[in-house]
Amino acid sequence: ATQVLKQNMISSLITDAAANETIEARTQQIIATANGGQKATATLNQTAGDPFIEVAPTSVDVPQDGSAVQVTVDTNTTFTVTPKA
Repeated sequence: ATQVLKQNMISSLITDAAANETIEARTQQIIATANGGQKATATLNQTAGDPFIEVAPTSVDVPQDGSAVQVTVDTNTTFTVTPKA
């Protein structure tokens, strides 16, 4: 939510942001423009979230005939699948 508070010609901008669940920091700019066209910029920096990876189920019984089974991977980063010998 963004809110502008005015008092004696001084304004305050109050804003919030969604949580950054990515593993990359992000930057956003707020540009305030006066009626005369003058501009002022504020840069907002938000740190990166922690990387995570989850699999479900954590144990799978593969049928004797080798038919497909499904494992769901939930992550906010890239991953590789490597068979364990």
